[in-house]
Amino acid sequence: MGSRTTRLSGRMLGFLAAPGIGRAHLIGNSMGGAIALRMAADSPDSIASPVPIDAGGAETSPSWLRRVCQKPPDLVLKAG
Repeated sequence: MGSRTTRLSGRMLGFLAAPGIGRAHLIGNSMGGAIALRMAADSPDSIASPVPIDAGGAETSPSWLRRVCQKPPDLVLKAG
């Protein structure tokens, strides 16, 4: 799934580069979650917060996860 995820991530990042779109919050289920994480790793300035749900096929190596999580989220939700 790695090359397919990378290809689809590139297409979505191209879409986000269109004038007027700016940064995005991404919610993805299953493969969409893996794509959201890939997009955050490849272009952290374009993705405000990736929210993977049951992200099957997502990379899990420690170095890759550090790359995805290198920037703190812009928005922190607090319960209560």
